[in-house]
Amino acid sequence: MRLEENDDEDAVDQLKTKVQEVWEQNRVAAESLSEQAVQTEITYGESMRLRAVSTVMVMMEASAKVMATAVVLGISALLIMVVNSHKVRIDDEPPIVTEQPASSSQDPAIATYDNIGDEEEEEEAKHPLVYLAFGRVKDHTILASWHPETEQEMRITCQQTFTKLLKAAKTKLKAGDKNKLKAQSFEVYFFLDSDREYMTAVSIIEDTYEDKHAYSCVSELMKSARKMRSLEKAKDGGCTDSLSGTLIELFAKWKCPAEHSTYGKALSKINTVKNTMTQNEVQVQSNMSGLHELEQSSHTMDAFAERFKDHSEVAVEKHQWERTKLNIFYGTFAFDVVSIIVIWVLL
Repeated sequence: MRLEENDDEDAVDQLKTKVQEVWEQNRVAAESLSEQAVQTEITYGESMRLRAVSTVMVMMEASAKVMATAVVLGISALLIMVVNSHKVRIDDEPPIVTEQPASSSQDPAIATYDNIGDEEEEEEAKHPLVYLAFGRVKDHTILASWHPETEQEMRITCQQTFTKLLKAAKTKLKAGDKNKLKAQSFEVYFFLDSDREYMTAVSIIEDTYEDKHAYSCVSELMKSARKMRSLEKAKDGGCTDSLSGTLIELFAKWKCPAEHSTYGKALSKINTVKNTMTQNEVQVQSNMSGLHELEQSSHTMDAFAERFKDHSEVAVEKHQWERTKLNIFYGTFAFDVVSIIVIWVLL
């Protein structure tokens, strides 16, 4: 019996030992799992933190690229606005100022003659020429036209009348024909060249305007226009800019033809001398007035020559500026493209 009891105690002791060993192993395993869980949680938190930091950095980098792109485009837009705001005008011409020769006393008749131009400017009559044009016959194309003081309705009517003349030139008009056509409120004077290729025309609203002056106007326009190159390939209105100087000159010259003719100038001088003799009893004063008139004419001619020179220089400056603007636009576009590629691809 005692042997059996001892065996039972030994078995119990062995069982306790095994239980303690199992419990110890489970405790160690539990501690290992706990440590692994903590390490896993730390690793996950660090990964999330790094991902958040990476996301923030990517967003900041994208924002910086967007801002840089906006700055580049803004600078380009500002540059284009500044370039477009600068314009070279060729329509404004400086007034002609004639110099007065120094003299101790001036004849009242001379003073009256000097004021004639001012009175005419204050009460300036309506321009008799309302439409001046140059066209190609074969395709009825109006290559150049000038109508600065004409209302739109009148301009359209004149243009339609000139187009009809171009269409009729090949079949109904003779080569070298100079003639006039009566319209509703104006008369059209036209000139068809000897080859039936080109035609010039001027529309006049003044009933008392002499035919010879109108024909001289269209003849001068034809002579200047035929000197141009590539007339056969020019498009509608393509010669207006090139002929603008001639058109302006003709428009001014044939407004009052008598003032530009030899007879008109001679008549003006005779009237001046007559007024001088009427107002002064001394023949010497009349001679001085004649000399004064000649000097005034010389100064006026010099002023007109200087104006023409300035107009030509401004036209050249405008052409050069337009080319410069085009180069600036191309350069700005290339700069924007390169900058955007550098910002979004290389950086």
